[in-house]
Amino acid sequence: MMNAEDFACNPRNVYPGSVLFSTMEHTSQKVCCEEINVDYKNSEIQNFGILNLFKGRSDNMITNIRKLNTNSDSRILIYVTSHGGLNFIRIRSKTVILREELKRDLLEMKLKNRFKEKVLILDTCEAFTLFEDNDVPDVYFVGSSLKVQKALSLVYENFLLTPLSDRFTF
Repeated sequence: MMNAEDFACNPRNVYPGSVLFSTMEHTSQKVCCEEINVDYKNSEIQNFGILNLFKGRSDNMITNIRKLNTNSDSRILIYVTSHGGLNFIRIRSKTVILREELKRDLLEMKLKNRFKEKVLILDTCEAFTLFEDNDVPDVYFVGSSLKVQKALSLVYENFLLTPLSDRFTF
Protein backbone atom coordinates (compact mmCIF):
# COMPACT_ATOMS: atom_id res chain seq x y z
CA MET A 1 0.00 0.00 0.00
CA MET A 2 1.35 3.43 -0.94
CA ASN A 3 1.47 5.93 1.91
CA ALA A 4 0.93 9.63 1.33
CA GLU A 5 4.43 10.45 2.59
CA ASP A 6 5.98 8.06 0.05
CA PHE A 7 4.10 9.18 -3.06
CA ALA A 8 6.80 11.29 -4.76
CA CYS A 9 9.35 8.47 -4.62
CA ASN A 10 7.02 5.57 -5.35
CA PRO A 11 7.93 3.74 -8.59
CA ARG A 12 4.24 3.65 -9.58
CA ASN A 13 4.06 7.46 -9.57
CA VAL A 14 3.52 8.48 -13.20
CA TYR A 15 5.25 11.80 -12.39
CA PRO A 16 8.50 10.46 -10.82
CA GLY A 17 9.94 12.60 -8.04
CA SER A 18 6.95 14.94 -8.23
CA VAL A 19 3.72 15.50 -6.43
CA LEU A 20 0.73 16.77 -8.41
CA PHE A 21 -1.07 19.41 -6.44
CA SER A 22 -4.37 21.11 -6.91
CA THR A 23 -4.56 23.87 -9.45
CA MET A 24 -6.92 24.03 -12.35
CA GLU A 25 -3.86 23.53 -14.58
CA HIS A 26 -2.76 20.37 -12.68
CA THR A 27 0.67 21.78 -11.90
CA SER A 28 3.25 19.42 -10.46
CA GLN A 29 5.91 20.20 -7.90
CA LYS A 30 9.33 18.59 -8.23
CA VAL A 31 10.40 16.98 -4.98
CA CYS A 32 13.84 15.50 -4.31
CA CYS A 33 13.33 12.35 -2.28
CA GLU A 34 16.65 12.73 -0.45
CA GLU A 35 15.66 16.17 0.89
CA ILE A 36 12.34 15.14 2.38
CA ASN A 37 12.18 14.83 6.15
CA VAL A 38 9.09 13.03 7.44
CA ASP A 39 8.93 12.97 11.23
CA TYR A 40 5.99 10.58 11.56
CA LYS A 41 4.74 7.98 9.10
CA ASN A 42 3.11 4.60 8.71
CA SER A 43 2.18 2.97 12.05
CA GLU A 44 3.35 6.04 14.02
CA ILE A 45 0.29 7.92 12.78
CA GLN A 46 -2.51 6.55 14.93
CA ASN A 47 -5.10 8.14 17.16
CA PHE A 48 -3.27 7.59 20.47
CA GLY A 49 0.08 8.70 19.00
CA ILE A 50 -1.32 11.97 17.71
CA LEU A 51 -3.14 12.75 20.94
CA ASN A 52 -0.09 11.87 23.05
CA LEU A 53 2.06 14.12 20.86
CA PHE A 54 -0.31 17.03 21.51
CA LYS A 55 -0.27 16.38 25.26
CA GLY A 56 3.50 16.11 25.44
CA ARG A 57 3.51 12.44 26.33
CA SER A 58 6.18 10.61 24.40
CA ASP A 59 8.62 7.78 24.72
CA ASN A 60 12.00 8.82 26.13
CA MET A 61 13.60 7.29 23.03
CA ILE A 62 11.95 9.91 20.76
CA THR A 63 14.30 12.76 19.86
CA ASN A 64 13.40 16.32 20.82
CA ILE A 65 12.97 17.36 17.20
CA ARG A 66 10.03 14.95 16.94
CA LYS A 67 8.33 16.28 20.08
CA LEU A 68 5.79 19.08 20.17
CA ASN A 69 7.71 21.37 22.52
CA THR A 70 5.10 23.97 23.32
CA ASN A 71 4.37 26.22 26.29
CA SER A 72 1.90 28.82 27.51
CA ASP A 73 3.03 31.27 24.79
CA SER A 74 2.64 28.84 21.87
CA ARG A 75 0.15 29.42 19.11
CA ILE A 76 -0.68 26.16 17.37
CA LEU A 77 -2.33 25.58 14.01
CA ILE A 78 -3.45 22.05 13.17
CA TYR A 79 -4.90 21.20 9.77
CA VAL A 80 -6.36 17.75 9.23
CA THR A 81 -7.83 16.42 6.02
CA SER A 82 -9.17 12.91 6.26
CA HIS A 83 -12.38 10.90 6.36
CA GLY A 84 -14.92 11.74 8.99
CA GLY A 85 -18.42 11.16 10.22
CA LEU A 86 -20.74 11.99 13.06
CA ASN A 87 -18.46 12.97 16.00
CA PHE A 88 -15.25 11.36 14.71
CA ILE A 89 -12.38 11.64 12.25
CA ARG A 90 -10.49 8.73 10.76
CA ILE A 91 -6.74 8.54 11.01
CA ARG A 92 -5.20 6.68 8.05
CA SER A 93 -8.50 4.79 7.60
CA LYS A 94 -7.50 2.53 10.52
CA THR A 95 -8.25 4.33 13.77
CA VAL A 96 -10.52 7.18 14.83
CA ILE A 97 -10.45 10.16 17.15
CA LEU A 98 -13.79 10.72 18.86
CA ARG A 99 -15.22 14.09 19.87
CA GLU A 100 -15.00 13.19 23.58
CA GLU A 101 -11.31 12.21 23.26
CA LEU A 102 -10.46 15.43 21.47
CA LYS A 103 -12.26 17.59 24.02
CA ARG A 104 -10.60 15.79 26.96
CA ASP A 105 -7.14 16.09 25.43
CA LEU A 106 -7.56 19.75 24.45
CA LEU A 107 -8.64 20.50 28.03
CA GLU A 108 -5.63 18.63 29.40
CA MET A 109 -3.32 20.60 27.10
CA LYS A 110 -4.87 23.89 28.26
CA LEU A 111 -4.62 22.96 31.94
CA LYS A 112 -0.95 22.02 31.47
CA ASN A 113 -0.25 25.36 29.72
CA ARG A 114 0.80 23.67 26.47
CA PHE A 115 -0.60 26.52 24.32
CA LYS A 116 -1.80 30.10 24.36
CA GLU A 117 -4.13 29.74 21.38
CA LYS A 118 -4.94 26.82 19.17
CA VAL A 119 -6.69 26.73 15.81
CA LEU A 120 -7.92 23.38 14.59
CA ILE A 121 -9.01 23.16 10.95
CA LEU A 122 -10.78 19.96 10.01
CA ASP A 123 -11.58 19.07 6.42
CA THR A 124 -13.74 15.93 6.46
CA CYS A 125 -17.34 14.93 6.06
CA GLU A 126 -19.39 16.14 9.04
CA ALA A 127 -16.28 17.95 10.32
CA PHE A 128 -17.97 20.38 12.67
CA THR A 129 -19.63 17.60 14.69
CA LEU A 130 -16.21 16.94 16.21
CA PHE A 131 -16.30 20.42 17.75
CA GLU A 132 -19.86 20.46 19.12
CA ASP A 133 -20.00 21.10 22.87
CA ASN A 134 -16.26 21.79 22.94
CA ASP A 135 -15.79 24.78 25.21
CA VAL A 136 -12.05 24.61 25.90
CA PRO A 137 -10.79 28.21 26.27
CA ASP A 138 -8.62 29.71 23.51
CA VAL A 139 -9.34 26.91 21.04
CA TYR A 140 -10.84 27.97 17.73
CA PHE A 141 -12.40 25.62 15.23
CA VAL A 142 -12.93 25.71 11.47
CA GLY A 143 -14.75 22.86 9.79
CA SER A 144 -15.44 22.20 6.12
CA SER A 145 -18.87 20.67 6.69
CA LEU A 146 -21.74 20.54 9.13
CA LYS A 147 -23.71 17.55 10.40
CA VAL A 148 -24.88 15.31 7.50
CA GLN A 149 -22.80 17.33 4.99
CA LYS A 150 -20.12 15.76 2.84
CA ALA A 151 -16.72 17.23 2.01
CA LEU A 152 -16.67 16.98 -1.77
CA SER A 153 -13.84 16.86 -4.30
CA LEU A 154 -13.32 19.72 -6.72
CA VAL A 155 -10.86 18.57 -9.36
CA TYR A 156 -10.65 14.98 -10.58
CA GLU A 157 -7.54 13.79 -12.41
CA ASN A 158 -8.55 11.18 -15.00
CA PHE A 159 -4.98 10.08 -15.66
CA LEU A 160 -4.33 9.37 -11.96
CA LEU A 161 -7.93 8.26 -11.30
CA THR A 162 -8.16 10.28 -8.11
CA PRO A 163 -9.41 13.64 -6.86
CA LEU A 164 -6.64 16.21 -6.43
CA SER A 165 -8.37 18.51 -4.01
CA ASP A 166 -11.63 19.12 -2.27
CA ARG A 167 -13.66 22.31 -2.48
CA PHE A 168 -12.78 23.55 1.01
CA THR A 169 -8.99 23.33 0.55
CA PHE A 170 -9.08 24.80 -2.92
